[in-house]
Amino acid sequence: MRKVKLVRAAAFVLVLSAAALVRHNWVLQTFYNEHMRPDADGDDGAQCKLPDYDPLDASIRDYVVRPWPKIDCASTQLPLTYLDERKRLVVNRTAAQKYWGQLECTVQDVRRPPGDDDHVIIGPKKVITGEEGLQSEFCIVQCVELPTRRVVYETGYAQVVDVPAQQAKRSREAAKEGRLNVIVLALESMSRLNFMRQLPLSHEYITNELQGVVMKGLTKVGDNTYANMVPFLSGLAAGYAEMSPRFGDGNTPAGYSDELPATWRDFSAAGHVTMFAEDDAAITIFNYMAKGFKEPPTHYYMRPFWLAMDQQAHWAWDSRCYGHIPKFRFLFDYMERFLGKMHAENRAHFSFTFLSHLSHEAINPIQVIDSDLKGLLQRLKGSGVLDNSLLLVMGDHGNRFDSIRNTVIGRIEERMPYLAVVVPPALDHFRPSLKANAEVLTSWHDGYETVMDVAMLNLGPKSKKLRYGHKGLSLFRPIPADRSCFDIGIPSVYCVCWKEQELPTEVAAGLAARLLEHLNAFIHATDPEGRCAALLLDAVTDAQKLLPATGVAHYRDFAVHFRVTVRVRPSGALLEGTLRQDAWSPPQVVGDVNRINRYRTWW
Repeated sequence: MRKVKLVRAAAFVLVLSAAALVRHNWVLQTFYNEHMRPDADGDDGAQCKLPDYDPLDASIRDYVVRPWPKIDCASTQLPLTYLDERKRLVVNRTAAQKYWGQLECTVQDVRRPPGDDDHVIIGPKKVITGEEGLQSEFCIVQCVELPTRRVVYETGYAQVVDVPAQQAKRSREAAKEGRLNVIVLALESMSRLNFMRQLPLSHEYITNELQGVVMKGLTKVGDNTYANMVPFLSGLAAGYAEMSPRFGDGNTPAGYSDELPATWRDFSAAGHVTMFAEDDAAITIFNYMAKGFKEPPTHYYMRPFWLAMDQQAHWAWDSRCYGHIPKFRFLFDYMERFLGKMHAENRAHFSFTFLSHLSHEAINPIQVIDSDLKGLLQRLKGSGVLDNSLLLVMGDHGNRFDSIRNTVIGRIEERMPYLAVVVPPALDHFRPSLKANAEVLTSWHDGYETVMDVAMLNLGPKSKKLRYGHKGLSLFRPIPADRSCFDIGIPSVYCVCWKEQELPTEVAAGLAARLLEHLNAFIHATDPEGRCAALLLDAVTDAQKLLPATGVAHYRDFAVHFRVTVRVRPSGALLEGTLRQDAWSPPQVVGDVNRINRYRTWW
């Protein structure tokens, strides 16, 4: 009898379990059907449908200002010094004659303090009496008018000195072994669309003359520069489990970054000479809200020069100048001299050059360097530097703050940076794969794998290794078209594969309320003393439902995402957040909440 009761009890449990499973599946299927109605979406299969807009689409033409004011440095100060053909510092006596009094020009060496990435040591002044040989890598020059000692001229010089002894022999041996070089030129906040509209001469030269392949599906993996360049340089996702705790969390590093396994370390180990140069010392990748590096990360490291120049008066009414020279020219010249020296001495090399100050804040100012950038690329090709080098011209993400960001196209291009891949003849066999991959969803993790292929001599038709990092596949070989944002480290907040549906006002209002509830809870947790004002809703400016492609959506793990943009009081901030909802829970904020207007006016 006891056995019969046990059998009946087991049967009853099975019936209840089956009923619960049926109800569970019914809830999932109902939720799925509610949002993925056949009339609401087409059958677009499993492949991400990449957005592809005209860079000068009628909806954003009013945001594009042409021409932008040219850089005017000449009216500030006369060019009182120059380097002669022997790279010796000389006073320009012709220009000096235009001053009433006698001039005294001095030079000061600039050195990096041990273990300090945020200060420089500026040496004593040495009067230039004739042709002065520059002994240091960086120096600043100043001229005063006598007898008043009024400063009439300031500038700086950045020299590409001899290769460090420990790397000199190895770099030549690496070049003789046939190792290829890698040249990375990055522009801050540069989307694919904005590169095409603001730098048309350069884009045409890259794609036509250099036969570069532009990745149409490249999508950022984080909000800011650090969160995107860390994956590109190291294969690690900034702020996630694979990052060492020493690098902090979220989108900003916490301390020194010396232990970051950046690709320049791999190239250095392989014998390459390495170089890292950025132009805006205040917001560089590893120094903004962090300490940078205790030791220089590369053999050539330009940061001390920019720190020293920022301490000078510059005597320039145009903030884009250091004295009579545009700031970007210091960066371009240093890059070109480094590449020229390495090429002339037959040394394997890796360089990462990052231009920031002309494109960080707005989409239009960068257009003033179009001819200069094209000229730089032309000279690199003409000199033979590109004959055995992989060249990457790229952004890090699109513009995050300019007013175009409030448009549909601006939101998309903020997520999709520029990346042009120019291969040397030795890598021509990868061209078909590059062209195919240009039409596929990619991320900076794929860029890392590509560069690592060069570092590790993995350049055959068949890869020796699936990947070097945690995600991503090399752009040199075919990439599956059915990959998802999740597969390659793109957070749902920045995914461009969604199908978007505008939301009714009442639904948008509810999402906005949840977003503000989330933000105010965060403010209260980080400011328990109540010094910060709570955010109040001023207006809902935008709201969409985000749906996956039907080919990859399944009712068992289905969730719907919503994007909502609000303007809040008292700050006037425009805040954009993403919320996720599944069949069992209400919408919850996920990922970054981004401010998409500036904290201040600019220009």
